[in-house]
Amino acid sequence: MDSKSDPDPYASQPAKMLSLSQNSVVNISMSDEWAEHASRTGASEQSQPRCAGATWLDLFVFNTPRQLGVMPCALATACAAATGKAIYTIMLGKIFDVVSKYGAGALDGSEALTQVSRWCAYLCALGVGFWIFNGLEMLLWMVSGELRAKSARRTLFSSLLQKKMAWYDSREDGMASVIIRIQT
Repeated sequence: MDSKSDPDPYASQPAKMLSLSQNSVVNISMSDEWAEHASRTGASEQSQPRCAGATWLDLFVFNTPRQLGVMPCALATACAAATGKAIYTIMLGKIFDVVSKYGAGALDGSEALTQVSRWCAYLCALGVGFWIFNGLEMLLWMVSGELRAKSARRTLFSSLLQKKMAWYDSREDGMASVIIRIQT
């Protein structure tokens, strides 16, 4: 087709959006109008007009208010685990300070052993704290991600249920490949 004589009516239109909340939207992969246009002109989904670039706020599109309670807890445990790493470095510095004082002759053997033993006990307590906070951090981030994935799957399935049959027929690989991709 000559592009000058038959202008593309869908070239300047953005894809349809699925509204999830007041301020967030999700791009549906191929609008019904675009599917009809693509079937007429032979255009592919890759040539479909896209929206402007995503921002970091788009990461939270699929969060529900109930899910947002998990994220501050996960962030707090991540901060506690990071703080523990700094404390670990300071404690190692204290142990090396005791060892260097012993090497310089400023401390006798029993006093150095007592101080190093005390710092090693603190390191063991810190290790238990590491174990707890890193485990909680991993658990909470995994729960947060799974809740978001569940919300995304539900939104995607509900949008697929609202599609017209012509959209399904326009899929060149068929719906089986789409279903497999959504479920994994």
